[in-house]
Formats: sequence, C-alpha cells, structure tokens
Amino acid sequence: MKKIKYYHHVCKLNAIKCFIDEIHLCFCTKYQIADCLIFQQESNDCPIKYCYNSGKCIRNVYNARWDFGCVCSGCSYGSLCQLKTSQYALSLDALLGGDILVDVTFVNQTILIKLTFAIVLLMIVIGFISNILSIITFSQGKSREFGSGYYLFCLPIVGQISLIILGGRFCYLLITQLNVVNNFYVVKLTCLALEYLLSVCSALFDWLTCCVGIERTVNMIKGTSFDKRLSVIWSKRLIPIIVIGVCTSLLHEWFVRDLINDPRATRQHTWCIVQFESVFLKYYRFVMNLIHRFVPCSINIIATLYLLNKSAKRKQIFIKITSKNSYLLALKRQILLYGGSFVLLAFGLIRLILPYLFVCIEDEWQKYFYLTAYFLSFVSLMGTFPIFVLPATVYKRAFFDCFNRVMRRINR
Repeated sequence: MKKIKYYHHVCKLNAIKCFIDEIHLCFCTKYQIADCLIFQQESNDCPIKYCYNSGKCIRNVYNARWDFGCVCSGCSYGSLCQLKTSQYALSLDALLGGDILVDVTFVNQTILIKLTFAIVLLMIVIGFISNILSIITFSQGKSREFGSGYYLFCLPIVGQISLIILGGRFCYLLITQLNVVNNFYVVKLTCLALEYLLSVCSALFDWLTCCVGIERTVNMIKGTSFDKRLSVIWSKRLIPIIVIGVCTSLLHEWFVRDLINDPRATRQHTWCIVQFESVFLKYYRFVMNLIHRFVPCSINIIATLYLLNKSAKRKQIFIKITSKNSYLLALKRQILLYGGSFVLLAFGLIRLILPYLFVCIEDEWQKYFYLTAYFLSFVSLMGTFPIFVLPATVYKRAFFDCFNRVMRRINR
C-alpha cells in the first residue's frame, strides 16, 4: 500500500497503458489514474475467449470469486474490447458506445447523448422539408425533360430514407443499452437490416449524383446535338441497374456483424459489432467501401471542374472579351451558379477522407471530430432542395409554378 499510491505517476507516461507488480495488475485510465486489481500471475489466461478485436483476456480469482478483464489494443475499447475504430467505416456504436450509461434513463444520460439525439431529430425534420420540396419540384414534367431530372427525382427519396434509417440506428443503439434485450434474433435482424440499408442508401445517393454530373458534362460537350429524349431513356435504364448493383455489392454487410453481450452483466444488453469470419470478407468490405466512396466522388470532382471551366469560357466568349480578368470574372459568376455542386463535393470529400485519416481514435478530441464529420456527411442528404433546386433557374421556376397553382386552388 505504501508504493501503490504512487502508481498514478507511472500513468502520466504517454506510452504506459497498463503495468503489473508482484500482486497487482493496473490499468491507466484516460484521466491518467491507476486502476489496480489483485490477480494471480501464475495462470491468468481465460479458459474461454471473452475479448474481441485481439484483446487480451486476463482472469482473476480472489476470495473464491472468479472474474476477468480485457486489455484492449489502441484501436478498440469497451468492457470486451468490442468497439473498434479502425475498420475504415464510421459507426455510431464506436463513436458513442462508450458514452452511453447502461441501465440509466435517457433523462439522466450524458450531454453528448442528448445532444446527438437532438441533432439526429433536427436532421430528419429539416431533411423531410427539403426533400419533400425537391420531390414536388422534380415530379413536374418540365423538371424531367432531361434524364438528370429522373436522377434528381430519386435523390430526395433516397436521402430521406437514409435520414430515417440513421434515426432508427441511433434509437436502436439507445434501446439496446437502456433496456434489457429479450428477443435476441429480432434484435440481431434489426441491427443487420439497419446497417445494410444505411450503407445502400448512402451509396445510392452518391452514384445518383454521379450520374447527374456525367449527364451534365455530356450535355456541355455535345451542346445542341445533345439528345434529351435519349438521355431520358438511358436514365430509366440506369436507375434500376444502379439500385441492383449497389444492393448486390453490399450484401456482405449481412455477414460481417454479430450480436454479443457481456457474460458478467446481470442484465442482458447487446452490442452490434463488426466481426469478420474470414480475411476475404475483411478486404472485400474495404474494397467495396473504397469503390462506393472514391469513384462517385472523383467523377463529381472532374465533372464539376469541367463544367465550371467550360461555362466560364462560354460566358467569356458571349461578352466578347478574352482577357484574363474577364475569364476570372466569368468564373466567379459561374461558381455562384455551381455553388450547390461544390457543397455536395465538400461533404462527399468528408465521407471519403475522414475514415482513413486517423485510422485509430485514441484521443477524446478525435472522437468529437469524427462525430461532427459523421453528421456532416449526411448534410447533403437533407439539403437536396438548396443544392439542386434553388441554384437552377429551370427547377426553381418549376417549383414556384407548382406552388402558385396550389395557392390559387386554395384561394378559390
């Protein structure tokens, strides 16, 4: 006891996460305080593998009572090391799992959990208003004279479904930690379905915006020879192909998750964790996530920059001035016109870069940074109206024509 009171000095060394002496095993908490327990050093391996993500299971028998603890790697945490932050795909479990107070009512939860709930609810409400207005706009015949109108009609539908699933995923996480789980199979099926649908809808949104960018680029290249009737035909063919392709390529999401619970807990709570049964599934998931993020984002970047440059040069020719300053002036005006596309690109880059930025979340500030970025990546799904409708004169006119018709019917 004389020396154990000085063990907190050891925890202040950055590289130290745990250490032992003759009779104690000590873990360094995030507050740099030594949390020590008595254990038998002669035989400390658990007879059963309770820890996940390569966590080291250490058992302890003291006063005829058996217990165990898990020593986690730098990229995982939780009582069973079940929450991992280095799988190149952000999830609410890994970001918020450690902040949820088990068996505590929602009213008494941490500020972070309450704030997250408010943000998710606000996103769903704002997204509902924006996406409904977009659906009304693109349901008009004038908005669907080109094939891009059909892609844009599908975008708010997919975006709102994604936001609803996001809300369901957060509620699922809360319910499974605040309440006792009775039906294991229903809870597991819910977990798998929510994760799969969230992945599918996010990928669909990216590929549909990619199709919009491609068609607009082809239109700019062909000019007056662009066949809008043929573009409509192609859009009607491509949309079901994209849906089937995305749904098929992400089927692995049904096989990379499992439901676990802590065997030491008196009340059964479950965690929906990522667990690969084979190395193939691990790398296949990595490649699919990379393709569904990198390819649409890259195409959108190229298409937006091309359209911006080409439209600025056309504007420069129209005003019959070829100086460098006139090009920059025309470019500035076109940036305002394509502002929605740049907003879309910004949020697409957030989703593309951030999962691969730090790899492991080891510090508290990284968690808040990732959580902020996670929600920012959904902003494009709730902003279809200001991103696609308001900057475009044709779509904006179609919306106000519809709005005026409705108001005239109401005033009759």
